[in-house]
Amino acid sequence: MGDSFSAGPLVLPQSELLTCARSSVNYPALLAERLNVDTARFRDVTCSSARTEDFANSQPGNVSGTAAPQYDALSKDTTLVTVGIGGNDIGLVGLVQACTNFLSSGASCKDRFTEGGVDQYAKKIDSFASTYGTVIEKIRERAPRARILMVGYPTGFKPGGCHPFVPILGEDADYVQANMDRLNRRMAEQADSHGATYVDLRTPSIGHDACRPASTKWIEGLFPSVVNNGFAPFHPNAEGMSQAVPTVAEAAVTTAPTAPGADPPNPKVLTYNSFLLSKALYPNWGQDHRAKEIPAASFYQGNDVVVVQEAFDNSASEALKSNSAAQYPYQTPVMGRSTSGWDATSGAYSSLTPEDGGVTMLSKWPVLRQEQYVYKEACGADSQANKGFVYAVLSVNGAKVHVVGTHAQATDPSCATGEPARIRSTQFKEMDAFLDGKDIPADEQVIVAGDFNVDSHSDEYAKVLADGGLADATRTGHPYSFDTQDNSIASERYPTDPRENLDHVLHRADHARPSAWTNEVVRQRSAPWSVTSGGKVYTYTDLSDHYPVVAGR
Repeated sequence: MGDSFSAGPLVLPQSELLTCARSSVNYPALLAERLNVDTARFRDVTCSSARTEDFANSQPGNVSGTAAPQYDALSKDTTLVTVGIGGNDIGLVGLVQACTNFLSSGASCKDRFTEGGVDQYAKKIDSFASTYGTVIEKIRERAPRARILMVGYPTGFKPGGCHPFVPILGEDADYVQANMDRLNRRMAEQADSHGATYVDLRTPSIGHDACRPASTKWIEGLFPSVVNNGFAPFHPNAEGMSQAVPTVAEAAVTTAPTAPGADPPNPKVLTYNSFLLSKALYPNWGQDHRAKEIPAASFYQGNDVVVVQEAFDNSASEALKSNSAAQYPYQTPVMGRSTSGWDATSGAYSSLTPEDGGVTMLSKWPVLRQEQYVYKEACGADSQANKGFVYAVLSVNGAKVHVVGTHAQATDPSCATGEPARIRSTQFKEMDAFLDGKDIPADEQVIVAGDFNVDSHSDEYAKVLADGGLADATRTGHPYSFDTQDNSIASERYPTDPRENLDHVLHRADHARPSAWTNEVVRQRSAPWSVTSGGKVYTYTDLSDHYPVVAGR
């Protein structure tokens, strides 16, 4: 069942051209072949231009004829159903068409669709989301024995696009991809809550988007390449259909439930205060250079989740995210920068606050939900920023893992004595209350990572653990994540400040967690880099004034 991304319009040979533009080598057909399904039992009712309403109603043909309701193919004997739907319901093709721009400049479609602070497509997707749940239940009514696979949409564009090769401006290509990702998240959420299985095609298709050469792309651009047997613009070609099969097949034959008593997933989590301060205020700290070098550093490789703080500078933070996309394709926006791209915004967010919150989360695994929360109280310079936390629900090998990324109140001499510690206590209590409100099952991990601005060697640390309901971790590596004697940037900026261990990755104490959990401060030098200020050259051998902390078992 599904729309054109499942049907394969104009991918030859076509088994049904005029009504549904359906290929005989689309992924449902190839999947049936791979699973040795009896041809008499296999029913492919995918149809180009289909919406969810066409599952229950007859669909007018693309050229001629009428397609029967797709639900009619189901029966009590059906054992497996794949569903790829939703793009036409939210107007994905219309979005791509509206964003097509053959000029190298001009009005951004993103600006048009987010005018007034309301993202029209995000609103459409969120309003549509519950329809996925309805579809799953309707299928189950007709096919109670069937395993239901909700198949997501693949990668359409690489970060920043590839104008003019694909004539969509970079910002707009990112906007289209963000909405495809949002639709996938809604599908995954509904699949999970209604007992179906979400199949992620986004991850395996990274590097095979419409921007790639004909020999490697799985999605066609505006001008399809005949060599790929794919003639429909912005749709999977024959290779894309073929490459989807292993992922869908694995989901079809893998049992979903985790064995009782099994250890929970063991994600490797990196937290890093990136020191990407606004260039408008701090123009000489090599932000652009470091935004390129940080993703290439060895400590940055091979993690499951990366939580970044102080990603304040807009262009440098976007460059860091773009340079990270190959490793970590699932990325939240920078919290506090706007409400666009978030599934929910709560706390004390204000569009009038001068600076954003500087926290973003980058993931190897699909993000099922992403929310931002802005703390209600701050002092000193922090009062001029939307600081708070990112909350994301990840699907790690099919298991839910909840991750919070935060940057708590800084110890600022312009605050009253004792005020920063009091505010941090309040902030961690806010976070704890927020998580309580999510009613997260006790057998699901909840990880809190970031710059707590609390030294693990201090008396305040025990209070923060209690306020946040957090369990401590084993410490290894360098003793200080913020070392004002050893770090080349910190020693210059804060020569009289104490050495502290401020950055942590901890589990919520009353939830599942691995049998052992370690926080390692990685003291890693960079190649020397220099900046010039006031006619003087300054050289550094670190990429931030904090050291990274890598956590895992």
